[in-house]
Amino acid sequence: EAGIESSVGSVGDSYDNAMAETINGLYKTEVILTWSNFLIHPS
Repeated sequence: EAGIESSVGSVGDSYDNAMAETINGLYKTEVILTWSNFLIHPS
């Protein structure tokens, strides 16, 4: 109805998106750690 598609290929099969989710998670972790270190220890 809203034209939104799910992020997985078929119903119950989310393995096709696992690599993208892993990369996104690592990127977010790196950004959060970098910014938190910057805010705690400004130079």
